[in-house]
Amino acid sequence: MHPSSKPYSRIHIELFSSGIFNANSIDLIENVYTSKGCQSHCKLHAQQGCKYFAWNSEDHSCELFSSLDGLEYDENGISFVGMAEGCFECEV
Repeated sequence: MHPSSKPYSRIHIELFSSGIFNANSIDLIENVYTSKGCQSHCKLHAQQGCKYFAWNSEDHSCELFSSLDGLEYDENGISFVGMAEGCFECEV
């Protein structure tokens, strides 16, 4: 892996706790215990448009997204976002 890239980034997902419908949300899967498991679900949903996933380490939920619209940085480190394939570049 390139030293300036990372597979996952912390984000805050308002959708996990509020239950608000988001147009770019494809699916919400419960009982996913690793970020890699969540990434695998996203890959399996590629034909439905999954390009990104958000895994919540606290409640073990995995939400699949077609875009990153509406997602915010998570200062608490509870939720992690990643791509179905590849890694995010670090922003300096």
